[in-house]
Parts: sequence; structure tokens; C-alpha cells
Amino acid sequence: MSKEPNYTTYIGKDMSFLIIISLLYHDGSHSGYSLLKRIKEITDGKFKFRVGKIYDQVDELLNQGFLNQEIQQITEKKVKAVYSLSPKGISKRNRMLNEWKDTTHLFEKLIFDKSEIKKGA
Repeated sequence: MSKEPNYTTYIGKDMSFLIIISLLYHDGSHSGYSLLKRIKEITDGKFKFRVGKIYDQVDELLNQGFLNQEIQQITEKKVKAVYSLSPKGISKRNRMLNEWKDTTHLFEKLIFDKSEIKKGA
């Protein structure tokens, strides 16, 4: 029985940023935990991000001004940080998405022969 590939190993920092800001772009807002759940849901569990990785990347995006943070009081002693895209984050998402499309096209040209590319189109 073959082991299912770990698709997450193919995802570098920039791709993780694009995933996070795209989910925030489409869904409006998320906590770090709900980002993890949403990624798992959309990918049928094939992308397995570590909790620490998500929070590290959210913190970096927040520190660079790409995200807004709202602290929500859950109970008297418990708070939750919820993140949304800033205008600067929307611009970054659009730039990164265009770069990703261009990069994907170049990878297709490198990996597949012309007949395979045409069949997939």
C-alpha cells in the first residue's frame, strides 16, 4: 500500500503567504486556528500546516502591514485574534497571484512537452 504524498512539502513561504492572504481575501476574516481548518477543508486534508507555521506567517504578514488584527473577547479570561486583509494586503495578493500564474505557466513549459500542455488546456 503506497503512502500518500506530503503535499505540504511543496509549499514554500511565499506560497503559504499567498494561501493565507487569498483565504482572507475570499472569506473576509479568520483566526489562525480557523485558517488551519479552512486549509484542511479545502484540500481534503492533503495540506497539513503546523499550527506554529501558520501563526509565524500570520505574524510576519501582520508586522509587514498586510493584515489587520482584531482582538475578540471570547470569555472573561479568553481572547481570540482575528485577521483580515489590509488594503496593502489586497495589493500584495493581486501581485503574488499574477506572479504565481506566470510561474505556473513557465513550469508547465519546462515540465511538459507541447502536446501535454495542449491536452490539459
